[in-house]
Amino acid sequence: MLIFVPQPGRALAARLALAGTLVAGCQANEAAPSEVTPRAPAAAEPENSGDSPFWSTESGHPPARSEPQLPADALEATLQRARELKAAKDEAGATRELRKCANKVPASPRCDGELGMLLMPIKNRHGECRYYLTEATKFEDPAADADFYRRLGQALRDKGELAAAVEALKQLVAREPDRADNHALYSSALQGFPTQLAAAADALAKARELDPTKPRWIYDEGLLRAQIAGQAAQAADLLKAYIDRTRGQDPDLEQTLLARIAELDATKADENSAKPHVLQ
Repeated sequence: MLIFVPQPGRALAARLALAGTLVAGCQANEAAPSEVTPRAPAAAEPENSGDSPFWSTESGHPPARSEPQLPADALEATLQRARELKAAKDEAGATRELRKCANKVPASPRCDGELGMLLMPIKNRHGECRYYLTEATKFEDPAADADFYRRLGQALRDKGELAAAVEALKQLVAREPDRADNHALYSSALQGFPTQLAAAADALAKARELDPTKPRWIYDEGLLRAQIAGQAAQAADLLKAYIDRTRGQDPDLEQTLLARIAELDATKADENSAKPHVLQ
């Protein structure tokens, strides 16, 4: 038998030749070195300012007032231009106009309030919206009319800012004291405070005095007075009056109110018995 014995020298030479071919092939495909250009730094975000739409996500509202307010004529012209843009459905344009006079020194309640109301529907502007709405109630503005304070009060109430809503609606009532619905709206804001239930009931009483055609106000005042110590008798009379005005319209509610009236009558009796008797 013949046995083949490989020659070490030839095998090594073959392997070296193959490695050289591979290295040459890699070098042939290797890209030539190129100069690396440094990347330009990212642009800085605009600073928070009274005219910028970018606000800090931490604070949710603009920085403190510092920039001077527009002259009186320019302020009125800006407000008028904003009204025109809003009427034309250009809310973005109206917002840009109002930023010229919002959050300035001295404050313009109309400018702050109108801007806050424009920002209400915008999801990422809730903090800024609340800021402007509440700021509008902190300063006097003799030029602001009843319509402004009505809209401002409703916006604040819808945002849950009831204390500021009370202040705005107080200004509304002061400007139009003879409108029944103004007093009813004022009452609706006062009802958010347990310590103001009597004032809320009195505001509804004033509304009923000015417009006795609204049975709902009788009902609401009755329910308010039912929660106030010492007013059980007045509450019962109001709920009875409501039933008389709306008899047959809602039998289930009538039965509920009759039960409540019975409770109030019992409370009235207890209150009367607790009163000290005066010796004659």
